[in-house]
Amino acid sequence: MTSEEIRQFLGLLLISGYHSLPGGNDYWSTAEDLTSPVFAKTMTRDKFRGIKRYLHLADNQKLSNSKVATIAPFYKSLARQFQQFVVYHTHLNIDEEMVPYHGHYSAKMFIRNKPVIFGFKLWMLCSHDGYPYNLQIYCGKDNDDKSNHVVYFDNFFTSHQLLTDLALKGMRAIGTIRENRTSHCPRTSTANMKTQERGSYDYRLDGQVACVRWNDNAVVTLASNHTAVKPMQTARRRVKAVKAKEVSQPHIVHKYNKGMGC
Repeated sequence: MTSEEIRQFLGLLLISGYHSLPGGNDYWSTAEDLTSPVFAKTMTRDKFRGIKRYLHLADNQKLSNSKVATIAPFYKSLARQFQQFVVYHTHLNIDEEMVPYHGHYSAKMFIRNKPVIFGFKLWMLCSHDGYPYNLQIYCGKDNDDKSNHVVYFDNFFTSHQLLTDLALKGMRAIGTIRENRTSHCPRTSTANMKTQERGSYDYRLDGQVACVRWNDNAVVTLASNHTAVKPMQTARRRVKAVKAKEVSQPHIVHKYNKGMGC
């Protein structure tokens, strides 16, 4: 095998990523509704299969104990390349991404009610516009100072204790939060908040963490260790018979919506 054949193989993989066909053999099909001449012109189907079968990303004689040891070097290399010339965005997002996979693998996840329910789960650190700074394959429960940035995450991560710990490290953060992770913060209940007019809110501060509950389409609760309700913002919403209306929006909601979107 030559280095040129490896380049051709990787090129065909990239093409198959955006030119999707029902099955692997279909890329070499001569049927009018399936034909993709670039594959047959580049290499034979058996050659492609052989490379795919025997290509390894790690030395099997020197594997670590990680569930993803066979592909870990590739992901570490990707992360190094992402960060080689990076300038970190002020607003950073942490969230999960699912990579579809239906084969047998110990690190494969099954997550209900997701667009991709079978596959590998990656933790991603991204800029506000979607550039990936770092990625890690999730292999079960398992640190890096970002003190000059604002980190956004959803309620899977957020807790009062986490925000307190981050504040002590000088790290600013905002996230939606579940009721059982607020350390019993005394706010208007969700049921009572639903009876109030759209745009109403309630909040509490303990000196380090602010917890804000806001009534929009649904009642949402957020927490932050560096911002709360002021300066107040407005959001344009449809309210009952009124075509459109400006409703009050706490600053924490505005900032979360702006920062958490990649």
